[in-house]
Amino acid sequence: MHTHRHPQTRRLLAGLVAIATLAAVAGACSGGPAGTPSPTGAPTPTPITTPLPSSPPPATPGDGMSVPQGILDAVLADAAGRTGVPVGSITIITAKGVTWPNGALGCPQPGMMYTEMIEPGYQVVVDAGGRQLDYRIGSRGVPALCENPPAAG
Repeated sequence: MHTHRHPQTRRLLAGLVAIATLAAVAGACSGGPAGTPSPTGAPTPTPITTPLPSSPPPATPGDGMSVPQGILDAVLADAAGRTGVPVGSITIITAKGVTWPNGALGCPQPGMMYTEMIEPGYQVVVDAGGRQLDYRIGSRGVPALCENPPAAG
């Protein structure tokens, strides 16, 4: 007996194949999982795995724009998870819109390649139990901890 698939099932399967293919390509292009050492041994920025709210940040936040609450919440949750300090005890030192000069978001890592175009985003620095954590956010709205920020100059 021959079974016939519905057009909806075919579209769903095609969509799943496309998603799996994109995920594989993205993984191959990223050079490995986030937080793993680069070929030079320097750590890469670690993306936050806390889900963000469904509303994305403004398309071009740039300098002077306020940071969306969803991004602040994600940063605070990540800082609490990393340090063990309760969210209510974490202080936001800086939360500002920034126009980054490139895809490194002001936190380049040796041996890594980045897009060479202006990247609108945010910077959020928090104090968690005396430890300062510097988060960089690009146009995708995904906060990443900058573990070795360059010295201001």
